[in-house]
Amino acid sequence: LFSRRGSANRILAEQFRAHTIAREYRALVRGEVAADSGTITERLVRPGPGARREPGAAGGRGKSAVTHFRVLERLGPATLLAVTLETGRTHQIRIHLAGRGHPVVGDRVYGSRARFPRHPLLDSFPRQALHAARLGFTHPVSGQWLLFESPVPGDFAALLEGLRKGPAGASPERRAGH
Repeated sequence: LFSRRGSANRILAEQFRAHTIAREYRALVRGEVAADSGTITERLVRPGPGARREPGAAGGRGKSAVTHFRVLERLGPATLLAVTLETGRTHQIRIHLAGRGHPVVGDRVYGSRARFPRHPLLDSFPRQALHAARLGFTHPVSGQWLLFESPVPGDFAALLEGLRKGPAGASPERRAGH
């Protein structure tokens, strides 16, 4: 999110710092998430250049990171989540979900350590199954609240549809998460 006006950019940056920007993501993660919803609170440490971020040590190192999730659909070998952030740390969603044993499908960095049964649809997805679905903010000039929504891209939608078709006889009740 940016503006071509410097003054508007400063106002938007302040909204990000104050955590008043509304962001909601869709994340398809490996495995079946048991809880219908939850909050992950874990500090994240930025290591040296070129290294990946990691959860903070018990000693309080790193910056606070808070991620909320809600199950939208359970799809057998994967779960579709709605994810919102209180904070916006680099790779926060990916680290938090992988740390709970449910890496984002296609995440070659944070999901590479997870062990799941092979699945042709999930294993062949060429990118992260993570999508910015909603963005809301106060317009820096008018003060009006704006909310933008974006449907999942075609490849992501096709992956979800393929999973929904799944093995014959999968019960619809098992799939819904509320």
